[in-house]
Amino acid sequence: MKKYEHLIYSAVGLVALVLLLIAFNYLASTASARVDLTEGNLYTLSEGTKKILRALESPVTVKLYVSQGETVPVQLRSFAQRVEDLVREFQAASNGNLRVQRYNPKPDSDEEDAAQLDGIEPQQLVSGEQFYLGVAVSQLERKQAIAAITPQRERLLEYDLVRAIARVGSAARPKIADYPFTTLVPTLGLVRLDEERTFVIADVPGLIPGAAEGKGLGLRFLRHLERTRLLVHLLDLDPATGRDPVDDWRTIQAELETYSPELAARPQLIVANKTDLPDTAERLARVAEFGRRRGLPVVPVAARTGQGLAALRDAIGTALPVAAPPAGAPA
Repeated sequence: MKKYEHLIYSAVGLVALVLLLIAFNYLASTASARVDLTEGNLYTLSEGTKKILRALESPVTVKLYVSQGETVPVQLRSFAQRVEDLVREFQAASNGNLRVQRYNPKPDSDEEDAAQLDGIEPQQLVSGEQFYLGVAVSQLERKQAIAAITPQRERLLEYDLVRAIARVGSAARPKIADYPFTTLVPTLGLVRLDEERTFVIADVPGLIPGAAEGKGLGLRFLRHLERTRLLVHLLDLDPATGRDPVDDWRTIQAELETYSPELAARPQLIVANKTDLPDTAERLARVAEFGRRRGLPVVPVAARTGQGLAALRDAIGTALPVAAPPAGAPA
């Protein structure tokens, strides 16, 4: 037995070492901290950056657009990972007020459309293919974009990111008035229907009479609609507004027809909002009957409670495949 005793001890020691390594790897994978071994500690946030992030009073959205795939050189993939790591460090230091969304802008995809609409510019690879690596930062109507992040500016990346976040996350100065809309600039979002299908949605401020002649910011808003396949009208059922939701639709439609009959003729869908308020049943019935006569689907929702939003998403997803893309837009 003594002859094999040293072998037994060696085997036990080896097993113990393996268990220690497994335990270490598990703890390392679950730990939020990481070691910064870069020259100059490029990915260790400065106290000034942490102070700005901790001072955020409301959520800021950071959209990270990064191309993936075997065609991307290893060096760029490694750099893109470092960029994402830094963004995650920002998120961890923000007390939950930094919301990070990651997208892979494949060619001719909704993600690529969203990247371009957010001001992200493609970089050219030696192979001739395009590579996206950029960040779009937004809060309410305020937006900033780092159009193309390159290795040459790696040392200034923390500064670029915190500057963009500070600009959009500064104290809001809202304009208060009886506006029949909720935003002053178009806001873009990417909606996922399932694992395979997504679409880009643009929230465009309401138009006022005379918009097609340039009144207010009408022409700017109308141009944003030219690339759309489907127009979704959001009508307010609240009786307290004193407005007729059907008349609101007619006002918008008249501006669309004046600006572009082709645009006005595109497929449409009506969303009747605020169904959770009292005394809206009669107005909803009027909108539903109007939509039936015009051949327009009507989806009742209560945006405040979320009621009907899933049905709205599905209705848009159903309508989009049969809506022909506008001239010059990708199919």
